[in-house]
Amino acid sequence: MFALFVGTGFAQNSTYDNRLLASFTEEEINEMDEETLAFNTYCIENAFEVMPFPVEKEGDAAINGARNIADLENINFFELNVTLKEDQYQYFKLLGTDKMLMIKPITLIKEEL
Repeated sequence: MFALFVGTGFAQNSTYDNRLLASFTEEEINEMDEETLAFNTYCIENAFEVMPFPVEKEGDAAINGARNIADLENINFFELNVTLKEDQYQYFKLLGTDKMLMIKPITLIKEEL
């Protein structure tokens, strides 16, 4: 029984979503504990939302910048070069669109997870 448990634990750490490699080395991923790996894997597709850009926000200081994303249907959070903040949302205008990218705070992501 113990060997089965150890084998299962090893298997969980040796398989991961390859999209994590955009931000982490294979060694870093393999060294992540289960909770960290689950958090980072969830972030790939769930740390953000694409939404309509409110016209009244143009020039607003709350907008953290702009991003150029070629494929809005296949966004990998770790390719955005954004650092998550503990309790603060971040907003980016999506260049060439009428949309914006909202990055969720760590606290909300952990609640969702």
